[in-house]
Amino acid sequence: MVVGYAALSISQAAAGYYQLLFNYKIVAAPEADSAQHYLLMSQDKERASVNTLPTGVEQRDHARWVQFVEVSNSAIIAEKAQALGGQIIVPTHVDRDGAQIAILADPNGAVFGVIESQKDMLEGTLSQ
Repeated sequence: MVVGYAALSISQAAAGYYQLLFNYKIVAAPEADSAQHYLLMSQDKERASVNTLPTGVEQRDHARWVQFVEVSNSAIIAEKAQALGGQIIVPTHVDRDGAQIAILADPNGAVFGVIESQKDMLEGTLSQ
């Protein structure tokens, strides 16, 4: 299942582009895992997250939007994706919401994220 939430690895200056384009409110993420982790909000709801890559992860490509697929175990899926010829772009780690996520690429280079279900997460769109 693809969830209605996306993340983009960009800078604060680039976040302003989306503020002007969609009239989003840009808010520093609470308990941010980096100095540049922002929420894009409208109607008092999180619409997306923009942030830099985690420490130690080399930027290999341009900034991009990433759609997430809900899974029961992101680490197992990441290992399986790699075994099937894909790549682990960002290893499994805890996101600011406490969810385990990973960013992967299929054998053709298409990038996607996997996220474990968390109660009360993503505006209540996921269930346990």
